[in-house]
Amino acid sequence: MFAQKYLGKVCPYCKTSFTQYDDIVLCDRCGMPHHRDCWIENHGCTTFGCDGTVFSPANELPNNNSHVGNTDDFEIELSLGGPGSDLASSYCLKCGSVREPGDTFCRHCGNHHTPEISATPQTGNDIRQSSQVYNSTTVYDDRQILEGKFVGQNTEYYLLLFRKFREQNKSTSWNWAAFIFLPYWFLYRKMYGIGIGVFAAVLLLNLLGYFGIFLLLSGHIIFGVFANHIYYKQIMKKADVYVNLKEPYAAEYMKKNSGTSSISVVTVVILYMVIMMLTKL
Repeated sequence: MFAQKYLGKVCPYCKTSFTQYDDIVLCDRCGMPHHRDCWIENHGCTTFGCDGTVFSPANELPNNNSHVGNTDDFEIELSLGGPGSDLASSYCLKCGSVREPGDTFCRHCGNHHTPEISATPQTGNDIRQSSQVYNSTTVYDDRQILEGKFVGQNTEYYLLLFRKFREQNKSTSWNWAAFIFLPYWFLYRKMYGIGIGVFAAVLLLNLLGYFGIFLLLSGHIIFGVFANHIYYKQIMKKADVYVNLKEPYAAEYMKKNSGTSSISVVTVVILYMVIMMLTKL
C-alpha cells in the first residue's frame, strides 16, 4: 500500500504522523508528503518557496507500462490520483481551492488546470490538441498560462481580453470596476504605484470644487476605457521579470506580485476616511 512507505513520518502541515489509513499526496517539485486535506487547507505545498503541484502516487508504482494490459491495475492507477482523478477534477492541484466545472484556470491562484482525461482512446494528434484547446475559441500557450498565474481572479476573462489586445492591436475596452471604484481597482489588482498616484489625484481634485468634480468624472471615464490595457501592460512586465529570475527568487516574486490584494483596498479606504475626517475639523 502506498501509505505504508510513509508510516511514522510527519505531515509538515498538521505535524501528525501518517498512518496506513491516511490519504497522502506528494508535491511534484520537492516530494514532500502531505495529508490530502492538509494540502487543500494550506493551498499548496508547505515547503518554503515551493510552487509544486500534487504528484500522482501512481507514478511511484514500478514499471507503469507493464500494467497497461491489466484491467485491475489500470483501475487502481486512475483511483490513486493524477490529472484525471477526483482530486484533479474537483480541486486546484496548486492551491487546493474548489475547482468549478469548466474552469480552465483556478479562480483563487490562477493556476492552469490540467484537462480531464477522456476514457476514449486518443491519437497522438488528439492528445497534443487536448493539452492546449479548451473550447472552440481559446488556445493558451505557456506564456499566456504564466500571465494567467499573475492575474489570479477572473483569469479566463482577462486572458481572452489580452489576446484581443495582441491580435487586434487594440488599447481600448471598458472596465466597470475601474470606472466605479477608481483608484481602488488598481490597488486590488496590485498596481500599487498607479493606484497610489490616482488616489493622491482624487484627494487633490476633491479640494477644487465643481471644476475638480468635472475633472474627477473625466478621469473615471478615461480609466474605464484604458484600465484593462494598463493592466495588460503591467502583467506583461511582471511576466518578463519572472522568466529572467531563478529559483527561489522566481517563486517569491510570483507569490508577491500575482493575484489580487483586498488588504490594500481596505487600508486605503480607511486612510481616505481618516483624511476626510481631518479636513473637516
